[in-house]
Amino acid sequence: MKKIDVTAKVLLALIHGIPIVSPQWIDAVSNNRGSPLPSTKDYLPPVSDPELSHSLFEPNPSRKTLFSNKSFLFFSEHQRSYTDEIVAAAGGKDCLLFLEPLKNDDKIRKKLIDKIIVEPLVSDKHKYTEEDLAKLKKTLRSMDLKSISQNDIGYAILHVNSDYVQPHVNGKKKASISDSGSRSQNSDESSNDSSS
Repeated sequence: MKKIDVTAKVLLALIHGIPIVSPQWIDAVSNNRGSPLPSTKDYLPPVSDPELSHSLFEPNPSRKTLFSNKSFLFFSEHQRSYTDEIVAAAGGKDCLLFLEPLKNDDKIRKKLIDKIIVEPLVSDKHKYTEEDLAKLKKTLRSMDLKSISQNDIGYAILHVNSDYVQPHVNGKKKASISDSGSRSQNSDESSNDSSS
């Protein structure tokens, strides 16, 4: 690899702890017969995006469990196919969200609890009415939740930081839905706590 671009292959290599090296590393290996392998850190290719540091592309075993106990909701199979392998490799689960059968608020709320909602791709937005998407956003706000972009999944892996895929506004889980669909505050949150 001559330059590092953030692609699905690169993210999977990072999750699996596979070092990313330039072609010069292979040359160094073939020239050092009988010697220990050269350090992969010395052969990290330049990064295409100047805002990303080399250190983000070093192996880190924590990436394998970064999404443990996290479920991601996608709007289409097309969208899901871009990241399902990445989410699974990092320990997460993915599933599809269909707005059609979720016309009433209680059903939508139950479907969204403890899920990370990935914003629909521009190419998939035509599958939903503006009314459906507005209702979903309103429901998310009422639950103190937010959606994430598909890029946030990559940022989380690069930075080994699940805050990038945090579905809760202000990083705190504030609302839960009981079986009856009513909203209740978590015991560790004060009842006069407000969200913006």
